[in-house]
Amino acid sequence: MLMDNTLEPLGITDSNIKITRFSAESVNGEKRNVIEARLTYNVDRCPEKVVRNGSKILHTRLTELHQERFEMKLY
Repeated sequence: MLMDNTLEPLGITDSNIKITRFSAESVNGEKRNVIEARLTYNVDRCPEKVVRNGSKILHTRLTELHQERFEMKLY
C-alpha cells in the first residue's frame, strides 16, 4: 500500500514527500506504523548558492487508517 510512495490514503497529496522507510513498532503494547520520509524539492527562487546544513525532523501523528495508528518522521 504505502511502499509505492503514495500517501493519499492518509490525506497527504504533496508530491515532494518521498517515503524512505516504513516500519511497524510496538510501544507499551500499542502497534504503531511509522513512516519515515524526506521532503525534497528544487530551490529555484534563490539567486545565491544554497547552503544545506542538515535537516530538522518533524514527528507527527497522522490519521488512522483501517483502525491502525500511523506516525510520520519527516526529514
